[in-house]
Amino acid sequence: MGNLIERIEQLRGVLDMTQKGFAAVMGLKQSHYAQILSGRNRLSADHIAKLSTDPRVNVNPIWLFTGTGSMFNIIDDKLGERVHAVLETTMPHGAGGRMPT
Repeated sequence: MGNLIERIEQLRGVLDMTQKGFAAVMGLKQSHYAQILSGRNRLSADHIAKLSTDPRVNVNPIWLFTGTGSMFNIIDDKLGERVHAVLETTMPHGAGGRMPT
């Protein structure tokens, strides 16, 4: 199943997005995204939330974290709010906390 970074890159490949375009979905510059891939920087909970809720990506966060289930979410208008609420309760620093790679 790979790790989180491998799944991120698998997702980007399935979506046929450039690093620059994929980074933009998360509100990042391509250089920052490249540093995440190299392990220099980490994904934040906010980055994961953006990937889960942006209609261009719409990744299932369960799949992203574990590699199980469907890669993509069923369209749900309240998903962003629920993902944010879960991250607030599970991340050490809330939704602004850093995710392990």
